Amino acid sequence: MGKIRRSWELVKASWAVLKADKELALFPVVSAVLVAIAIAIIAGGFTIVTGDGAREIADRFDDNSNRSWTIGDIVTLFIIYFVTVLIATFFNAALIGATLKRLRGGDPTFRDGLKVASGRLGSIVGYAAIAATVGVVIQLIRSRSNALGDIAGGVLNVAWGVATFLVVPVLVAEDVGPADAIRRSGSLLKKTWGEQIAGNFSLGLIGFLATLVVALIGALLIALAAATGSTIVIGGAVTLLIIAIAVIAVIFSALNAIYKAAVYEYAADGIAASAFGQDALANAFVPKKSK
Repeated sequence: MGKIRRSWELVKASWAVLKADKELALFPVVSAVLVAIAIAIIAGGFTIVTGDGAREIADRFDDNSNRSWTIGDIVTLFIIYFVTVLIATFFNAALIGATLKRLRGGDPTFRDGLKVASGRLGSIVGYAAIAATVGVVIQLIRSRSNALGDIAGGVLNVAWGVATFLVVPVLVAEDVGPADAIRRSGSLLKKTWGEQIAGNFSLGLIGFLATLVVALIGALLIALAAATGSTIVIGGAVTLLIIAIAVIAVIFSALNAIYKAAVYEYAADGIAASAFGQDALANAFVPKKSK
């Protein structure tokens, strides 16, 4: 209950920042649209080259497909990772850049965020290449259809997530390359909260619960619509559910980036943004226990 209560306080503080700058929500929207377009283009090109349909493409990269990957498969997966990470990181950097300006007393615009990200484009491209390589390696490990491969892949995935938790704020705020940003991100977390981030960071849990509630309400509405027998009413209910879930995803994506920006400020300088408060950030994670 204590973790949920602290997480709720962090969500409310992040929400206050988002309300002050509603333009911040545009970054994840544009990012999601561009990622979807990029994946569609890559998948279309893959289909033209191989002649495979959507089902065959999905089977190729299924962790449980028990098939050996070709060099073409690996290259394709790398391209998918690289392009999607590049787009997501660029707009995440833009969002965090704008957020940092707000936390420091400024009044950022959408263009301000894009300008910040554009100024770090070289480092963002380098980070996307590193992240894509790591992603491909993890997927290769998971493709081995055994429990050991799943466990090893899962551990590496969590370790990578922890190590890069603050990498985007570092790329935005500090003039360093991608490798140095990854090292800096790890050192900041270790210095401030130790290695308990995975178990104590539950902002995502609140987002999941919000999505679950909306999904349950949506399912009820769809059931009621189905009782009418009208295709239009059913379609409308389904559309509303999809829109509601998409809105939640956008909001919590923005809240997550805002939270990371505030965490970076606190970890780097030991000063909490006024919207969050010193205690809220200091208690967001359980300190590492000494042996």
